[in-house]
Amino acid sequence: MAIHHGSGPCVTLSFDRVDLILPIMHADLIRLEGRMAAVGNSSMMVEVEVYRQDMQTRAFIPVQQSFVTMVAIDGNR
Repeated sequence: MAIHHGSGPCVTLSFDRVDLILPIMHADLIRLEGRMAAVGNSSMMVEVEVYRQDMQTRAFIPVQQSFVTMVAIDGNR
């Protein structure tokens, strides 16, 4: 998503906020979903939500939410 929006390589500048709702254990099946939360000239904020699959119900439960700032870098350098 960030590469598509930045029309080239992007790097992670910072994790602005990380909310851990439930623990993620070893061997858990997780699903990550991301969406663009804000866009600037060369930077973007991506909201990332993480879900863990409950083995008994097979339902995905939200376990983590974070906001990541990414910046486009010039590929010509």
